[in-house]
Amino acid sequence: SMLPVLALSPRLNAGDRVLDVCAAPGNKTMQLLERVSPTGGPEQGLVVANDGNPRRVDTLLEAVARHSRAANETASLVVTCAMGQDVPVPMFKERNKDGESVVSLSVTRGYDAVLADVPCSGDGTLRKDPDVLKRWHPGLGNALHATQVAVARNAAALVRPGGFLLYSTCSLNPVEDEAVVAAVLLGPGGERFELVRDPLGSNTGRGLKHRPGVADWRVGEHVALGSEAAARSLPFATPSERERADERNGEGSDESRDKDNDSDDSDDSDSEEDVTLRWYATHEDAVAAGMPCAAPTMWPPPRAKTKSLRLERCARFLPHDQDTGGFFVALLRRREEAEDGDAAEKVRSDEEDEDRQKSRRRLEKTERTARMRASA
Repeated sequence: SMLPVLALSPRLNAGDRVLDVCAAPGNKTMQLLERVSPTGGPEQGLVVANDGNPRRVDTLLEAVARHSRAANETASLVVTCAMGQDVPVPMFKERNKDGESVVSLSVTRGYDAVLADVPCSGDGTLRKDPDVLKRWHPGLGNALHATQVAVARNAAALVRPGGFLLYSTCSLNPVEDEAVVAAVLLGPGGERFELVRDPLGSNTGRGLKHRPGVADWRVGEHVALGSEAAARSLPFATPSERERADERNGEGSDESRDKDNDSDDSDDSDSEEDVTLRWYATHEDAVAAGMPCAAPTMWPPPRAKTKSLRLERCARFLPHDQDTGGFFVALLRRREEAEDGDAAEKVRSDEEDEDRQKSRRRLEKTERTARMRASA
């Protein structure tokens, strides 16, 4: 999709340094080159196009050759092969000039922008590929979540102060979208970042309509009825699901058992009727039920923290809104160093306020208990 680069473009200038951390097949890389190293422009930027799969790197190189880019653009391109969660922080030497003379050298750590269009379940592409719906199940997004978080957190660490991180997927599953953004903002160094409002200007007349990000979602998995996984997760099932399980186990009425047996005879063991969606309210419930790939960051953050994250600033593009595919975009800005200090001071102040409130509640509880004992 072009959306990630469209969101970054107003924040990029000729001469900027950009990392495309999951670059293959290369279309976004070509767009970034046009932006930071325009033909005939005075400034030559840098685009580092990375992918963790050597075969996909070959596809990327083929795309570069096929596009026949201008020499100044290809000279600004560096292609690397590394896992997105392992890409190191770059260090750039800057020549500070006074007129024509170099008066000093300085070092800049990090890119002006990092684009992380991470691997995802691809459920937003089902309009162009209907087979996606046939293959889809919630376990796809659940299995990818930990990798998405690792790539996104590392990508955030590669952004210089004042720079931008663009996180995107072609999925509409909150476990792959807002949950990952929340994990970045609540993870190491996340206090340095803030979500940018209306990243594509789509609600101010530029023609791309989007829905706000969500702050609440559920996490679940498919389980095969009658399986060991279904038995483990039964305590978390709805009453109707538990009733169906009792019927399958021979504890229901004779009529329901006969109906169930008829269904077993006529259907394949892999039919939709043999699978149910099991929801888990907490990470602990999912672990107790044996849910594969369960990670604490899949679930919404506590409500006290959700408001400050401003997840509604994420952008969800729904297929039926403007005849497109489904897509998710979140643009995060890293504060300047001075702003980092202000933000850290605010975090400390908030923590101190919370500690004072807890102390006050404990004191009030102690006083109430003492009064109750005195009156007794």
